[in-house]
Amino acid sequence: MQELRSSEILDQQIKADCEKRAATILSNAEVQSKKILDEVDGMIDDARKELEKASRDRIEFFKKNLESSVLLEKQRILVDYIYNSVMDAMNAYLENMGQEKRLSLVVSMLDSSKELLKDKSVEAVVFGFELADAEKVLKSMVNVKSSSKGNIILLEDECVRGLKFREGIILKSDDGKITLRLTLDEKIKEILADNTQQLAVALFGGRLPE
Repeated sequence: MQELRSSEILDQQIKADCEKRAATILSNAEVQSKKILDEVDGMIDDARKELEKASRDRIEFFKKNLESSVLLEKQRILVDYIYNSVMDAMNAYLENMGQEKRLSLVVSMLDSSKELLKDKSVEAVVFGFELADAEKVLKSMVNVKSSSKGNIILLEDECVRGLKFREGIILKSDDGKITLRLTLDEKIKEILADNTQQLAVALFGGRLPE
């Protein structure tokens, strides 16, 4: 009987000890779980903040690129608009001049170079103008050995965008050392290089469009 009672007491002690240990384990597990959850929450919060920052940076990057692209496109459109307006005015002016005056304009380009041809004879290739008219003007300035009509395709490499008139004269010395290109394209290039700003301001009434 005494042995049975002692066995029951021992069982109770073991049970109590097990319950105590289980409670400790559960308590520790709860603490660890809370710690892990807090760390996870912190990691999630950090990840969210990093993601939000990355998204803001990406949006800012695309916004700046878009603004730069819009500005460049606006400037390109403005430059094209001014250029096309200047060329429209230039074409209208050349058309009103008539072919005779355009021929005089082209031949006037020879003034600065005719000394080079002083003792030489030249071959003239005429584009767009009447051959007889070109010969008449040229012979008063240089010794023209021969002249012929040229295909305007030969002027394509030097053509000015937007210019409607493909007219001019190419002179070649008989010794092959000198070639002069007296064309409207070359004249317009010269005018544009020296006076684009002034032409644009004059065209838009003293004020460039914005």
